[in-house]
Amino acid sequence: MADCTGQYAQIVERGYRTLLYTGNFDAACGYRSTEEILDDLMTREGEQAEWRNAPRLVWTQAQGNPKGFVRRHGNLTQVSVPDSGHQVPAYQPEICRELLYNWLFERPFPGYDPQQARKQSGDGGLRRG
Repeated sequence: MADCTGQYAQIVERGYRTLLYTGNFDAACGYRSTEEILDDLMTREGEQAEWRNAPRLVWTQAQGNPKGFVRRHGNLTQVSVPDSGHQVPAYQPEICRELLYNWLFERPFPGYDPQQARKQSGDGGLRRG
């Protein structure tokens, strides 16, 4: 498979809205590989610190179960989809449909920032028994 990192750079440089989503069980081009590509891309753009410090939100269902993990900076959106492999739409069709709908129509991904929740609780995120 050919490396398309250069093409991603051109898309981002031109200001196009960009979505990269990955299943967390993707063995072909997994989440960590996507992270490395985006870190490299944002370094080239001079925005590595902003990208790394962008909040990673836990996108949740009404019951509070995670649908995914979302990070946004500028026109770039990255989503990790739990319990999914390389073909996210085949493994999680409902979540993928909502993911695309939210991104295409610039709707929010409802959820929370676990770093903010930890700061607000003041207990470092620990549960009390």
